[in-house]
Amino acid sequence: QGHVFVSVPEMFRILEFDVEGKILRAWGEYGVQPNQFALPSGLAVDAQGNLWVADAGNHRLMKFRLP
Repeated sequence: QGHVFVSVPEMFRILEFDVEGKILRAWGEYGVQPNQFALPSGLAVDAQGNLWVADAGNHRLMKFRLP
């Protein structure tokens, strides 16, 4: 879809940008609950359009379904 996802590890957030550089959404905060991160460091989008986030600080891989 042409979107770019960026992790901001020190702010515990994920940002989504459109092709023009406009922020479409941002989510995350420090913690262990869903939508919370301790150190989001790696991102990937799979063939089904899901966003995978490597949350290094919590030692887990998280899957997010994107609209």
